[in-house]
Amino acid sequence: MVRTDNAAYIDPVYAVCDELSRLGVKPSAVAEESHNVSQGIISKHWFHIEGEPIYKADDKPAIDVPTYCRELIKRKPHIIWEEHIVDEADLTFIGDGKVRTLKDAGDFVKKYGEKVYNETKLAYGCDDTLRAGTKPGPKDNKPKQADRGNPYNEGGDPARRMERIIALVKSNATLATSLAKSAGMRLDGTPIPKR
Repeated sequence: MVRTDNAAYIDPVYAVCDELSRLGVKPSAVAEESHNVSQGIISKHWFHIEGEPIYKADDKPAIDVPTYCRELIKRKPHIIWEEHIVDEADLTFIGDGKVRTLKDAGDFVKKYGEKVYNETKLAYGCDDTLRAGTKPGPKDNKPKQADRGNPYNEGGDPARRMERIIALVKSNATLATSLAKSAGMRLDGTPIPKR
């Protein structure tokens, strides 16, 4: 979010991704919708009223982000994690809050498959160590220190920067969205305009 005099500019991609994560949507579906919203911005279906993103398509009435997300979930209910899966994911990726266990990880892979395990592992911020992750969802809005490994913060050769951004978006759109947001950029690497 970018603060201006009396209003705040909220990027539609970030707003939709945050709302979908808060509603318990699977990370792969959040990444897919991130792309869809980006395309909607290009085709001028998204605009702002007093800094708030609004979606308007064809003959339908304009809707805000929460309504957009609820309608998406009604159309595609399969994108929501079922509660028992969330509980199992919490056990597997948060564990006791300090470490995870190989047994829980193995059980999760057996039950849901390696692809779901890897997507969920990334959503919880885990790596290949057994350190505990954190529950996915919108984080606090405290400004973060720039990360040197963040391609959205890099200077230098623009072509190399775009290659890194494209590779990041293809491999993990949720992480790319988070890194872009922390750098004050859109997902495509362009700055969020200030009003």
